[in-house]
Amino acid sequence: MTPGRDLAVDLIGNDWSLLVPDEGARWHPSRTVSICIPTRNPGEGLRRTLRCLAAQTYPHHLIEVVVCDDGSDVPVDIDIDVETSITYRVVRQELTLAFGAGRARNTAARAAEGDILFFLDADVIPERRVVEAYARWFEGSRLSVPMGLCRFVDVDGLSDDQLFDLVNAGEMAAHFAGQEVDDQGWRERHFERTDDLRREWADAFRITIGATLAVTTEQFHAVGGFRELGVRGVEDTEFGYRLHRNGGVLILDRDAQHWHQGRRNLSTDRRRAEIDRVRAPFVDALIPISGFRRLDHEGHSPVEPVPVLRVHVRGHDESQRSLTRASLCEVVSRDLVVVEADVPSADFDPAVAHVVLDAGVVVDDEVTRLIRDELHRREVGVIRAVLDVPEDHGREPLECVVVSTRAWRRVVQTCDPEASFEQLLQAAASRFGVWWADGTTIGLRVPSDQREEQDVPVATLRWRLDRMRLWFRRVRRRMLSRTFDVVVDLLKRWS
Repeated sequence: MTPGRDLAVDLIGNDWSLLVPDEGARWHPSRTVSICIPTRNPGEGLRRTLRCLAAQTYPHHLIEVVVCDDGSDVPVDIDIDVETSITYRVVRQELTLAFGAGRARNTAARAAEGDILFFLDADVIPERRVVEAYARWFEGSRLSVPMGLCRFVDVDGLSDDQLFDLVNAGEMAAHFAGQEVDDQGWRERHFERTDDLRREWADAFRITIGATLAVTTEQFHAVGGFRELGVRGVEDTEFGYRLHRNGGVLILDRDAQHWHQGRRNLSTDRRRAEIDRVRAPFVDALIPISGFRRLDHEGHSPVEPVPVLRVHVRGHDESQRSLTRASLCEVVSRDLVVVEADVPSADFDPAVAHVVLDAGVVVDDEVTRLIRDELHRREVGVIRAVLDVPEDHGREPLECVVVSTRAWRRVVQTCDPEASFEQLLQAAASRFGVWWADGTTIGLRVPSDQREEQDVPVATLRWRLDRMRLWFRRVRRRMLSRTFDVVVDLLKRWS
């Protein structure tokens, strides 16, 4: 690693392999870490978790623990009965939400003083090297988002001293070997498909859980922290979506193991179905990608929807700009938002992608769906589409540039701050891939083209065929995925 240089500038997609420290590399920890824990009416689990944090190998004077008491009936007090130089603090907020984890995490983060925020649940015990493991990833890049594994076990038969001794000796895995352990198989299946998150994947963020996650304080505030929705099962995932859109490097650190005290409480089909029903409209509105958003949704959204595309129009010809904007206004959709700026800003935006249109380009009502589908199908971060202009117009071909917010934010935060828009586009293309296209394939056209009457039906047919191919591809992928899951489950049972 080169000191002071953010290595994310050289990463291809989400391949975090480059951030792995060289073998034998020496490291002198210096960053402060704030462990943020939300809780409400905690039982013995919180006290045991706080006690076991004293076993962490990371320098204790660089660690603080901030517990947010989300309106407990009896105010939370800390009494850990273990010698340590870790600082423990409690901040309290009034009870306002039925499910206040997101708000409590934000409150703890605002009170925290560390360079790194490590989010932990009140009943989850990290193994002794977890803070050290997480902190080291940030030596390579401030965009690192390390996360670990969480295993659900029954610890009721262990005394406080026995539990602490197991964590302190690094023997939790050995102790529970052969016992019934819930390893969150749904996450493992996702890790297998993405090569432990090293492969760039549109929905890699879906495995984000607030119990095992670390980010820099800078990145946390850049994306706006957790949404305070009061709905279980969506705040973690949605936060992961925004970290992913921000260019974050999602890292699975298998050495960062966590132990949840007790069995999972979402095991019944009825409870899971109820949670899914309540969270569905929030997921639909806030995560505008395939598998989460229904593009044909016409119902009321409980929160302001996040757009798929943020559209910019560039060019000095005001009549041509008006023409392009008029066509955009005819696309009635929550998924497309037109802004005044000619090009994307350097600030974070949760939209899936930015579209920069040359003045004079006209869009059809399928443009949002086609661009989203092509980004997904081509698995690229940049699309550059060109439209030929009739020779008698005496103009250069018109262009449309689509850049995913994820690719844009990665290069904006790691490349030369003085770089031009074109230089940043080239950097995004080199790290996330580029597809050059005919503008008609993504719903663009030049209205004054005399060939329009002939070309549009052909282009429309091509769009339909492309959508059919995409649909068949998704069906095939879904069938293969389900077959894979069934085979894995059978092999696990037979073994």
